[in-house]
Amino acid sequence: MSKFVPGRSGNPSGRPKGIKNRLSVLRESLVTPGEAREVVAKLVESARGGDTQAAGILLDRIWPKLRPTSPAIALALPEGDLAEQAEAVVRELAAGNLPAADASHILGSLSAVAKIKEVTEFERRLEALEKRHLFKRGE
Repeated sequence: MSKFVPGRSGNPSGRPKGIKNRLSVLRESLVTPGEAREVVAKLVESARGGDTQAAGILLDRIWPKLRPTSPAIALALPEGDLAEQAEAVVRELAAGNLPAADASHILGSLSAVAKIKEVTEFERRLEALEKRHLFKRGE
């Protein structure tokens, strides 16, 4: 028998429908929609008047923070396994030929490929075992 019944809450003593969480109630109590426009207008006015903190608040909301970028790098990885390729990336990083952020991205990509290969191999092996089991049972 199933532990949970369809259509019935797993936590019947939880928050009732229609009741707002504390953060929503707090936000609404601090600023109503009409007041929000006034607050933003005041921030803009303060920023124009030289208030760098107000300008920072506005800029943080308007533009995303800049992230470091680097030009594309052609990195010749060895034809070996993923461990050998990861070691090559670390060697390039240690030699100063590869920025740390780029090395991190490449190693993350190699890790993702390893996980995909692992899952693919597992699925292949499981399918082979299932076929073998069904063949032994004569199905």
